[in-house]
Amino acid sequence: MPAVYQLLAELREASSGAAMDPVELRSGFGIEGWTEEKLRRLAAGDTHTTQFVGEILNILAEAPGEALTLDELAQRTGHPQSQVTMLWRSASHHFARHYGTDQSPVSTKAGDQFSPPRDSVVHYFLTADQAAMWARARGA
Repeated sequence: MPAVYQLLAELREASSGAAMDPVELRSGFGIEGWTEEKLRRLAAGDTHTTQFVGEILNILAEAPGEALTLDELAQRTGHPQSQVTMLWRSASHHFARHYGTDQSPVSTKAGDQFSPPRDSVVHYFLTADQAAMWARARGA
């Protein structure tokens, strides 16, 4: 639940007109508790949640900086949008229980912070550094 409160605070800050760099908004690796070792454990996980998160990270790592909505992630994974939304929202509990952080290992940016503005939803992406760290963690 803390992740939801943080996201709401970030979106409120975004709507205030303050300019935000996507990495400053929330960069997961190394800033919010995601180390390369934790990412290795995630990559090696065999639960439905870890496999799903790994699939999302793989998609985002293919094009660092490309920000996707949950709907776009659903299309790219081939999973129903409702399943992607449910799994992604419940993943913070898994992260807290197994990795010591309820934060996602993915950067986010509100749609209205893009130029030109995009749909008013959260967009998910990896920076080039995050994508490289994920590649190392999964042994690619």
